[in-house]
Amino acid sequence: MRVNAKGSVQEMDLIDDIQRLAIAYHFEKEIDEALHRMYDEYTNVHYDDLYEVALRFRLLRQGGYNVSSDVFNKFKGEDGNFKAILSSDVKGLLSLYEAAYLRIQGEDILDEAIVFTSGLLKRIVAHHHDHPLDAKVRRALELPLHKRIPRLEARYFISLYQEDKSHNDVLLELAILDFNLLQSLHQRELRDLSRWEVEAAEGLPEYMKACYLALLNTVNEIEGQMMPDEKHYRTNWIKSEMKVLVQAYLDEARWMSSKYMPTLKEHLDVSLVSAGYIFVFGVACVGMGEEATKKVFDWMTAHPKFVMDLSVIARIGDDIAGHEFEQERDHVASTVECYMKEHGVSKKEACISLQE
Repeated sequence: MRVNAKGSVQEMDLIDDIQRLAIAYHFEKEIDEALHRMYDEYTNVHYDDLYEVALRFRLLRQGGYNVSSDVFNKFKGEDGNFKAILSSDVKGLLSLYEAAYLRIQGEDILDEAIVFTSGLLKRIVAHHHDHPLDAKVRRALELPLHKRIPRLEARYFISLYQEDKSHNDVLLELAILDFNLLQSLHQRELRDLSRWEVEAAEGLPEYMKACYLALLNTVNEIEGQMMPDEKHYRTNWIKSEMKVLVQAYLDEARWMSSKYMPTLKEHLDVSLVSAGYIFVFGVACVGMGEEATKKVFDWMTAHPKFVMDLSVIARIGDDIAGHEFEQERDHVASTVECYMKEHGVSKKEACISLQE
């Protein structure tokens, strides 16, 4: 990672792009050195550009440096409010808005900055749809950068970065290759999960390994408590249905990463499984002794109408109640959004129809 001027706005832009593209782990040493240098110069160098000041503040806070928010006092007028002249600096406002979300308790100036910038940015996107920063502003207002999941942000930012005429071709190519490689790795990990062997855990990351081994141990414990003459078709059913459940999670993850809006039928085919209701019904039968015959589990495997109807009621009920909260973060479209798009109706009309 090389730039002509250390500590320049170009260097900070480069670091920001690399982090948003989720390839910063390839340049940890260079980024750490650059941030440390910025921190050493933080109180000695004075800048009057809002974009530059806010970007430097955000990069350092993200890097773990406890820099002072007093640097923003220079952008306030004698009345104690942010200067009105800043209202025309969209790039600076967006930079301050993103920086302010790294506030800590008691930083009133950053609380004020969020109110000040969000109000102006909302007015800008409402009246200036052709503004070059329109997409970035809308994205930020939906969910500030600090609250986004880095890998999901990378999927979005790659396409945005590609359209930027000043983008770095080498960085762009690296980001695309890195994203595709990681996606392939995740798919391989899911294939490992489907093997249902302790050895398969060796190829998984630590966070997934813990969940996988816990699941294996739970099923093994259930099998250990069964009577010697009992068949293991119950736990075999758990293993089989867990694989189906994981596949449904993968389908939803693909929809989310590609911003795909499924049809209502496509959504329900997957989400009735991913919701876990079918799985819970079956697991409830595992410890029921002789009453839970193999015929019962064969019936459950066929996803009978009785179970599916209960799943539909629960799935749609959950979506109507919680879909707005879920969409505040990166999330697969709910049945409500799917119905709205498919039938061209309002949210209220979609909810009424789904309830019926």
